[in-house]
Amino acid sequence: MACVCFLSEGNRPPQLALGGELVTHVVSGSVPFLGYRPGWQLQNHMPHSDGGAAGAQGHMSRVMQYHGCRSNIKDRSKVTELEDKFDLLVDANDVILERVGILLDEASGVNKNQQPVLPAGLQVPKTVVSSWNRKDRPEDLDVPPALADFIHQQRTQQVEQDMFAHPYQYELNHFTPPDSVFQKPQPQLYRPIEETPCHFISSLDELVELNEKLLNCQEFAVDLEHHSYRSFLGLTCLMQISTRTEDFIIDTLELRSDMYILNESLTDPAIVKVFHGADSDIEWLQKDFGLYVVNMFDTHQAARLLNLGRHSLDHLLKLYCNVDSNKQYQLADWRIRPLPEEMLSYARDDTHYLLYIYDKMRLELWERGNGQPVQLQVVWQRSRDICLKKFIKPIFTDESYLELYRKQKKHLNTQQLTAFQLLFAWRDKTARREDESYGYVLPNHMMLKIAEELPK
Repeated sequence: MACVCFLSEGNRPPQLALGGELVTHVVSGSVPFLGYRPGWQLQNHMPHSDGGAAGAQGHMSRVMQYHGCRSNIKDRSKVTELEDKFDLLVDANDVILERVGILLDEASGVNKNQQPVLPAGLQVPKTVVSSWNRKDRPEDLDVPPALADFIHQQRTQQVEQDMFAHPYQYELNHFTPPDSVFQKPQPQLYRPIEETPCHFISSLDELVELNEKLLNCQEFAVDLEHHSYRSFLGLTCLMQISTRTEDFIIDTLELRSDMYILNESLTDPAIVKVFHGADSDIEWLQKDFGLYVVNMFDTHQAARLLNLGRHSLDHLLKLYCNVDSNKQYQLADWRIRPLPEEMLSYARDDTHYLLYIYDKMRLELWERGNGQPVQLQVVWQRSRDICLKKFIKPIFTDESYLELYRKQKKHLNTQQLTAFQLLFAWRDKTARREDESYGYVLPNHMMLKIAEELPK
């Protein structure tokens, strides 16, 4: 015979009593009576019929569920044999008694509700309670449901922002250039190009060796050659790096999956990375290789601050090094292999002189600031902001065409504008599917011409 005993305090409903509200199921008198304290009431429910037994089981199921105990009693309709029913009741008693034991241990101080043991570095996840996932009262939000939903949305938004945050945002936000770069520089003249070793890096071992060399440098120059005409997102085909004594040309098509090795030197805050016009380079490094840059000096930003009139690398080469750059290969297809010597020479020139230009521009900025590092700090600040850029894949929306339409500064009537919108959507879909650029699928001027004339 099964006896259901509830010990409750005061007039609390016996259906919800457990622990400090304590529930004990006694089967055939096998569990000793735990005693009671003054003010507790003893209630004895003795089912004498099938209906009474079902009611008692219903009470047991609700008590277990209310207190977070696993309960299978609701499945009693699937049990027909007497022995199975008895086993089901015994299992239910075991679950509740286990819960009672835990609560008694906590009450007596034996167990202080210890948190689960986690690996080092991991934190116990916080429970986010809002109006749609709270059971009774919020665990950490004592606010109206509508406000709880708003707070939950803010938390979710913060989690999403953390997920997509720049991986080096903390380092960049707390970065301070070394004091040495703010001292009066002594420009170090570049070595003649014919006397400077040039290495073409196309194997993993060579790339690892290059990274070790870069880690021992105080500064090095970087440039990229990118192809975008026959690719929707474009691809980086070549990386040029120059130190004070050597030039390196990296075949990034061959080593695409191994380029992450250079992240160690590119993100070392003690090493200055000199770029020119790095806005696109930073995004290409992220997109193609997952590479980031910490401690960069952008000579384009320095040229703007010095009001040089022209800010291109060609102008800086002529101004500081008296070198005429070869513009023949500016729009070359850098995917071709093997690369002709003329193209390799053009790529090498982009970084070979850049460290000397960096020295000369720092000196001019230092002199313009009357020996104070204010203007130098501005260049590093602007360069840091560029390093914080994140590559975002272009997203198509129904209103994407409007940005291009506004730039054209032409007026289209409703019919023409609808045609322009449909052409823009077709071009975007085709370019993505075929992995081609917009310019290759349908250039802007041709798309606008079609929309204006509406040929039949």
